[in-house]
Amino acid sequence: MKVGALGDAVMDLLLFVDDLGSCLKLEHCYPLVSYHFSPGGSSANYAVALGKLSIPVIFIGKVGNDEFGKRLLREFEENNVDTRYTVITEDLKTSFAIIVIERRSSKRISLSYWKTYTSLKLEEVNHSFLDEIDLLAVSGYALIQNPLKNTATRLLSKAKKMGITTLLDPCPYFSELGFPSLSKILRYIDVITPNYRELVTLTKTRSIEKGLKKLRRYGPSILVTKLGEKGCAILHEDEIIVIRGFRVKIAETGGAGDAFCAGFTYGLIKGLSPPQAGVIGNAVGALAVTGVGSRTRLPNLDDLKAFLKKHEKSSTLIRSVLRKLGW
Repeated sequence: MKVGALGDAVMDLLLFVDDLGSCLKLEHCYPLVSYHFSPGGSSANYAVALGKLSIPVIFIGKVGNDEFGKRLLREFEENNVDTRYTVITEDLKTSFAIIVIERRSSKRISLSYWKTYTSLKLEEVNHSFLDEIDLLAVSGYALIQNPLKNTATRLLSKAKKMGITTLLDPCPYFSELGFPSLSKILRYIDVITPNYRELVTLTKTRSIEKGLKKLRRYGPSILVTKLGEKGCAILHEDEIIVIRGFRVKIAETGGAGDAFCAGFTYGLIKGLSPPQAGVIGNAVGALAVTGVGSRTRLPNLDDLKAFLKKHEKSSTLIRSVLRKLGW
């Protein structure tokens, strides 16, 4: 099976500070603990994570013809991501984000230049990529601003009509647009993966079960809520199943949700049940946060297999995953 990832590719500058509150209050220079350039963007992170897991994946998006854009493309190619359908523009600089992170708590604020990736028009996309894929994954960042919002919506609609599985990973900005905006998209979605905060914002309930069941009424059949280090919760056969997360030493949490979605997708592609796929999602997400930057510690298949085997005695569900995958 081949996956299409539609949405954002961004170069991130991570700035680490000791105290985010003090940093924001000051009107003069504040010392950094460290800084780090990291290729990012939710859809791009997802694509790279799948590529590292040896899943054929196409990235559909837009970057500038500049040093940042070239670095993003190079990283795609180094991680087995097909860039034939990635648009390169001479008119705009590659999308960029400055993210200030409090070292101990991982609290963060970000300043983002979205203009380039959100400028992707429907007529710029070669729709023949749809003939190559079995699953189309769209980030919520692709649905917050036109023309990309219109492009993504139209491609999701077309994919649905073609029988292609569709996945939506919401984001905070999209969730804050409210349920009416989301409900128009949900009819095109098979799999949805909000984190808990996004679920609450979208559905106006703190109950995971009520929130996921509300989303299900509008279209998706596979529904999962990411719970950070606690793992994930899945609506499966009308019951909420909580899949416990893995304990790891956290270096930085950016991109953890993207990594989870890639792992969850891997599990579905390999024929695992949603709860079993949740184990893979938790594992890939846990490994991702052990490095600084969204992609520095994304696992390959050998890493993933070794990690799960290390934890197989702790869970019958993990053992069932290993048996199903022949590991």
